[in-house]
Amino acid sequence: FHNVCRHRANRVVDTPCQGLSNLVCPYHGWTYRLDGKLLRTPRIGGQRAHNDPNFDMTDVDLKPVRVAQWLDYVLVNIDGKAPAFAEHIAPLRALLSDYDLTDLRMSDSWAIDFPANWKLTIENAIEDYHLPFIHGGLLRDVVEARPRLDFAERCFYANSSVFEYRDRSRANKAMALNAGLPWLLRDAPDVERRTFVISVFPTGFINTRVSYLWLWLILPDGAGRTRVDTRYYYKGEAATDPAFAEARHRIVEEMGLVL
Repeated sequence: FHNVCRHRANRVVDTPCQGLSNLVCPYHGWTYRLDGKLLRTPRIGGQRAHNDPNFDMTDVDLKPVRVAQWLDYVLVNIDGKAPAFAEHIAPLRALLSDYDLTDLRMSDSWAIDFPANWKLTIENAIEDYHLPFIHGGLLRDVVEARPRLDFAERCFYANSSVFEYRDRSRANKAMALNAGLPWLLRDAPDVERRTFVISVFPTGFINTRVSYLWLWLILPDGAGRTRVDTRYYYKGEAATDPAFAEARHRIVEEMGLVL
């Protein structure tokens, strides 16, 4: 629901909470059930009169907002006019159909502030044109990237690559970063080892690798600053298993160089 009391537009919930049976506005004590229904209006009719026959309670419930969850993103449709979420997300599901996204668990997380607006931050993040000049180490010994662009209106934009290296040792070194971690990418002859950089409109961002997902939130913080929160996800217990601690550390260390 919109976090707005229907009486004087006060914020109903202003701190994280759980286990509540009702939601109580701190301004005048209007009380709502967890389904948004207005339950009580203390003293609305006088000192001890918590109801008033002249006050119609039928149209003052909390206003609902359409929400859906995909991976660890919560997507919100404020005006209620978006298509059904399954329809909206279908192109992105299709794009990642070779990845097993079940039983993903979060491991590491960190954040950084960029001294730039949201538009500059996100547009820089989703293009690879700058890589040879800024992140040359990521392309060392790469002879072919086999780039591809994908797009679904109002849902996502993605660029992706399949790196081909000058020699097998460099390719093996790139794969060694995964160090035995269970793969998310389906390992089959007909599946490319294609990794994606995806802008999920408007503030989501996904970087895929064979054994993990790197999820971002790119959040504007005024006209000249952007906050980027990042999280790493692995399959099942690989996210916390001490046997993979070194591999997870190397991944965070290497990908941290990008930002």
